[in-house]
Parts: sequence; C-alpha cells; structure tokens
Amino acid sequence: MCRNIRALYNSVQPATEAVIESAELQFMRKLTNFNQPNQVNAQIFFSAAKVLSQTASGLLTEPEPLAPNKNRDQEPRKRQEQTLERFGR
Repeated sequence: MCRNIRALYNSVQPATEAVIESAELQFMRKLTNFNQPNQVNAQIFFSAAKVLSQTASGLLTEPEPLAPNKNRDQEPRKRQEQTLERFGR
C-alpha cells in the first residue's frame, strides 16, 4: 500500500478534494489496519479521517514551496525512465 503513495504537494495541478480524501482514507487504513471499519468504530474512524483531511488541505496550501512545481502527469514516466536506467528492465 505504501508504494502507491505519491506526493500531492508542489504540483502544477492542484490536488483535488477527491485526491486528498482518497489519500487520507489510505493513510487511515494503514494506521488502523481496517479496510472498512465495523459499525462500532465507523463514527470515530470517519471523524478522525475528516480531521486528517482538513489538516492535509492546510499542509497542501499554506507552505511556500522552494522547489519548482512538478507535473503529476509526467512523474510516472520519469520513474519508469529511472527504473530502466537503474535496472535495465
């Protein structure tokens, strides 16, 4: 699961609410080891996820980036090229 986490900060395309929400749910699932919480734990799971989403939104908008913006559409191609260069596959 952790291998699929991609940086959302400092990108040409701003992170949408849907992207932030899916990243936050992925993080919550990793922390709690629940794919989907049971009925007893659902309320606390989703309220914690909402707080995390608000925090993540602040982290994506408030800091001033020092590096040039990245393009999320080009990053996968760069990773493939680095893999080819590194492993020759």
